[in-house]
Amino acid sequence: MATISAPTQQAVDRPEPGTARFVDYAGVALDSIRANKLRSFLTLLGIIIGITAIILVICLIQGMKVYWSTKVANFSPNTFVVAQFGIITNPDKFAEAQRRNTEIHAEDAAAIRRGCYDCEAVGVETHRGVTVKYRGQTVEQVDMSGATPNIIDIEPYDIAMGRNLMDWENDHSEYVVFIGWGIMEKLYPGTDPVGKDIEIEGHWYRIIGVGDERGSVFGFSRD
Repeated sequence: MATISAPTQQAVDRPEPGTARFVDYAGVALDSIRANKLRSFLTLLGIIIGITAIILVICLIQGMKVYWSTKVANFSPNTFVVAQFGIITNPDKFAEAQRRNTEIHAEDAAAIRRGCYDCEAVGVETHRGVTVKYRGQTVEQVDMSGATPNIIDIEPYDIAMGRNLMDWENDHSEYVVFIGWGIMEKLYPGTDPVGKDIEIEGHWYRIIGVGDERGSVFGFSRD
């Protein structure tokens, strides 16, 4: 009886299909880069410029956001301002607003305070440019604000020296002021101005506090 033996199959190592394809694709890509060096360089340069531009735009947006929140925006997100005039750059529209918009008085703030049960604080302030003096030194075009004491907490102003205005001083129209850091540096360099007097438009006021340094925005001092 004849015996027939089948030939044994030897195992052959074969690369994985995915690996082979990747190697082939990589080889084709490298050959294409070598054959078209200038085009490859320009493509890579365009990608680098595009990614760099995106990163720069994101950095500028984040930087402006931080700058606005720390330097420009005085109020918190839940603070609302009621004013007679908004930001108007057109002279004709401003003249129209003067005829149309009614004046706002302290009584209006009192009405808001009585009717707004969710309002944590309601303050009043009015601004105008003045000249301040002390011992022969003069600073012109200073923004003076007649304000209720809680405005310093609403905006807010950090206190560097002295204290805030008090309600009884506001109720009795006391001649006291809370000055900015820039006024202190110009009129009282190297000294503590708290308790000293300052002349504003011919009237003398006693300094009770100094605001912390706030810097400038677009070249305009906030102190």
